[in-house]
Amino acid sequence: IEYHKESLHLITQHQDPKLVFGAHLHLANSYRLANHLTDAAVQAKAALKIAKSLNSPPLLFRAYTIIGCILNDQGDQLKAIKYHERALQCDFTDLEKDEQGKVFQNLGSAYYRLGMHSKAISPFKKALKLAQEVDDQVVLVVSFLGLGHTYLKMEKHQNAAFYFHRALSIIPIGKATT
Repeated sequence: IEYHKESLHLITQHQDPKLVFGAHLHLANSYRLANHLTDAAVQAKAALKIAKSLNSPPLLFRAYTIIGCILNDQGDQLKAIKYHERALQCDFTDLEKDEQGKVFQNLGSAYYRLGMHSKAISPFKKALKLAQEVDDQVVLVVSFLGLGHTYLKMEKHQNAAFYFHRALSIIPIGKATT
């Protein structure tokens, strides 16, 4: 956190809004990972203000995404859903499919946490499709697990078992890794 705070201070002196945006976003993420969610929200909102002033879809996408994640962490899934949906409305031409996949995962997770299991299926499947297209193993496993847990909550045990099995087939359980 201290490193990112110092970076923000130094970058702000250069007055390049994209660099300042990035510094706010990195600091927001650091605060989020340290579970300092109020501080994370302040930094994310500062990043969003810059993204709006630049009218930059990729920056707006990233700002809406981090705010959605923070709100999800705070337990406010309804607001999180709104921010994740705003992120997905941004122009994707400059965005990587793995980034889109993560937002679909976050959206599915928010619906899941609200107990809206049938609504969680579609975002998880979209994340899965994007992960397969770019061979992102992490997003792939998390999507399989999200679908498995969702189907389990819906008492669709065959579907749940199918997705859990798919996740386990990717995870190198019991194998030595370096």
